[in-house]
Amino acid sequence: MRQHEGRYIAAGRAEDNTYNRHKRYMRDTEETLYGMLERVAEEHPDDTAILMHGRRISFKEFLQMVHGIAGMLPEGVRSCGIIMTHGAEMVAAIFAVLERGAMYVPAEPGFPPGRIHEMMSSSAVDVIITEKAYASVAEGFPVICIEQGGIPGGRGDAYAEDRAKGAGMPAYVLYTSGTTGSPKGVMVSNGNVCNYVRAFANEFHPGPGDIMLQHSVCSFDIMTEEVFASLLNGAALAIPAREEIQDIRGTMRFVQETGCTIISGFPYLIEEINWYGLPPSVRLLISGGDVLRAGYVGNLVGKVPVYNTYGPSETTVCASYYNCSEGAPLEDGTYPIGRPVLGVQIQILGEDGNPVPAGEKGEICISGKGVSLGYINAPQKPFRTMPDGSRVYHSGDLGYLLPDGNLAFLGRKDKQVMILGKRVEPQEVQSRISQCSTVRKALVMAYNDAEGLAYLVAYVVPVQAPLDIQALKDELSHYLTPFMIPEFFIQMPDIPLTPNGKPDTAQLPVPCKEPRWRPSEDNPQGIMDIMPAEHASLQDKVQIVEARAEDMEELMEWRMEVLREVFWMSPEDRRLPSLTEANRKYYEEAIPKGEHIACFAVLDGKKVGCGGVCLQKEMPSPDNRSGINAYIMNVYSRREYRGRGIGRAVLQWLIAAAKTLGAGKIYLETTREGRPLYSSLGFEDMWEMMKLEN
Repeated sequence: MRQHEGRYIAAGRAEDNTYNRHKRYMRDTEETLYGMLERVAEEHPDDTAILMHGRRISFKEFLQMVHGIAGMLPEGVRSCGIIMTHGAEMVAAIFAVLERGAMYVPAEPGFPPGRIHEMMSSSAVDVIITEKAYASVAEGFPVICIEQGGIPGGRGDAYAEDRAKGAGMPAYVLYTSGTTGSPKGVMVSNGNVCNYVRAFANEFHPGPGDIMLQHSVCSFDIMTEEVFASLLNGAALAIPAREEIQDIRGTMRFVQETGCTIISGFPYLIEEINWYGLPPSVRLLISGGDVLRAGYVGNLVGKVPVYNTYGPSETTVCASYYNCSEGAPLEDGTYPIGRPVLGVQIQILGEDGNPVPAGEKGEICISGKGVSLGYINAPQKPFRTMPDGSRVYHSGDLGYLLPDGNLAFLGRKDKQVMILGKRVEPQEVQSRISQCSTVRKALVMAYNDAEGLAYLVAYVVPVQAPLDIQALKDELSHYLTPFMIPEFFIQMPDIPLTPNGKPDTAQLPVPCKEPRWRPSEDNPQGIMDIMPAEHASLQDKVQIVEARAEDMEELMEWRMEVLREVFWMSPEDRRLPSLTEANRKYYEEAIPKGEHIACFAVLDGKKVGCGGVCLQKEMPSPDNRSGINAYIMNVYSRREYRGRGIGRAVLQWLIAAAKTLGAGKIYLETTREGRPLYSSLGFEDMWEMMKLEN
């Protein structure tokens, strides 16, 4: 900590010698992201830029892809939406927009269409770069469709007049949750990101030979780090297929096959790696976006450097770093957030706007080269311009300065919460629910489970009772991503009020949420019964009924509900019709033949879950004399009934049905959360799958 003009300031880190040796990749005179890419491609044309299954693209080839897309953009373009499958073409589209001196607005194809439309309208995009499969999501905007391998050649010097307009030009807009009921766009400049590329290099020293995993969705800061901090430092970017990032097994197989050396992700990804094991090629793990706990990284900190990072989108990816492998967790089990990155300053300010003494709680306020251009078409309240022209961002986060000069994070001073590493404003969710056709009033509250992780509860006064929760969720999914939809919905006759007319939160019923399961020292194999004792008797009340051919429509509704939740698909997703047809055809053929057995879980006369088992024949063997294999799938219970033994009851029924039909082996795909349940029922871990022999 250093004193400056009577204020205590946590100073940004000094440049080290290793960083200076890498500085040829990021000269201070290169004020744009495209300019930095051009320099790297000039110095390392044959080095790998993008790695995918069956594809290796050099920097020279990648730059040609960028030029090709840049040539497809209209004259005078200033803002471009990007809605594409993750791959070389998507990353090339990002740099093509930057080459033309424009800013890009990214959105995942599976985002709710209403939310995509709000984002693109707010940013006034001139055109949306997408693929034919997603053109309908961009309805109402001019589109340019680009397919894999379908980019025409282009010349970089043809667009020199449009590009390289300086560090102050906007590079992208990322949308976060907003209190007004609509997403709020943060506009970040070329100079902001260029500074972060330098800060990343100063701390982590990436370069030729390094390979960064691209795991994050496009709308979060982590992808900004993955793309720019790798390529603009001469490292490669490895992009897995969508199905490979659905669970940790597929991700780690891809990491091992491609030789990834750097992984950056939410704490939940790091925690999964901690449990499943780290491929030997990885030299660095970076956690960001939410609180990192010591229990998440206990098997990792002694093997490779593990960093905890902190930074709002408004200050460009990360504002501080902390090396957990060289430090220690705090008394509450969380890690500090460290010291400011290169080019950034952080102050802890009190309610009066003055710095507080070390050890005292205050608001984390950030200044320096990372502070963004601000919000697009929204009030700039958290940003403050100082007399010298510099800008300070008041984060709304609370923290304090530790004796060793590192910063500790304490949470929010307002009602904003982090859910699965994503920023959520309960007010936005409340506003959306209130606009639904079946809702008269709504109140959304955030609570914490035993681990301090936030979850949302919606208190709803319906227009007409009883409230159809599934219909309400379907309507919300047009505008809200799945992690923003509350885990609990409670129907209320009215919202209780205080004498002052404000919601009386003390009178609201609070549903308790169990913490997520994770292995412990007392139970390293994870063999346990995950059904809480208070719900043990509930399982006896669950009835399992077999689905018949006449239940086809209801069975299809449940199957599509499962697919929408697992794959974050909105009801308007263009893939749903073909998936529905394929699943219907499967059921219509397999159920009458007895090749598929499906069931519903019924509680108090209401269907609350489902499951299925597929039977397949193979050649008999000593360990399967019948030659019949059973594959359990589609085991599912609705959110409000989870943790009550529904899944266990469905599984036990399916296992019994498979054995009755002569199955010699029973398989199911595993998930980390499901491991304790599967193990407690006798399944044996086979890494790829688990099996239960009859």
